[in-house]
Amino acid sequence: LKIASGGLGGIQNVVPINGTSFNMTVGVGRIFLNPAGTIGSVAINTLASTQLYDGQVLIIASSQTVTSLAINPGSGTSFAETSTTVTAAAPVIFVYSAASGVWFRLAPA
Repeated sequence: LKIASGGLGGIQNVVPINGTSFNMTVGVGRIFLNPAGTIGSVAINTLASTQLYDGQVLIIASSQTVTSLAINPGSGTSFAETSTTVTAAAPVIFVYSAASGVWFRLAPA
């Protein structure tokens, strides 16, 4: 994997509408959601363990509030704790541990 920007990976920009579901792109470490206004639900499907690296960072930020954020683990991975909401003031940050196959949430605390 080619990792850009100091190990954070690339940026994936998404303009979701309510009910949008999309797949995380290989090599991405930052997902920027830019809906037209507050929306009810967005689902993000993350990558399989074979497409991730140890210590990979995933930052999910939004210009507007998403009241129901679903972050679905890829094959061979899981989340220790997910976030169900993301706002402009509070992006969520995860780090992947290859040893355990788990994404750990770092923020918001």
